[in-house]
Amino acid sequence: MFDLNTYLHSSWQRVFPILDFMKHAGQTVSQKIKESGISISHVAKQLKVQRATLYNLFEREVWPAHRLRTIEALLHIDLSDL
Repeated sequence: MFDLNTYLHSSWQRVFPILDFMKHAGQTVSQKIKESGISISHVAKQLKVQRATLYNLFEREVWPAHRLRTIEALLHIDLSDL
């Protein structure tokens, strides 16, 4: 059976092999928050979003730069490689 998502993903990987080296921003940010010990509620409040929205952001591979900068400031880390 033909799977369009798999086909498109593999096509993009052939055209843009650099995508293999890109990090999943949502997963990385989620892990950094867990390591910091700061609560999800506090992070959501600092981002001015609801907790549910933050959990939805964790599913995204790419995050808006302004959100990453807020996370960097809050956790005192560098996320420039995302």
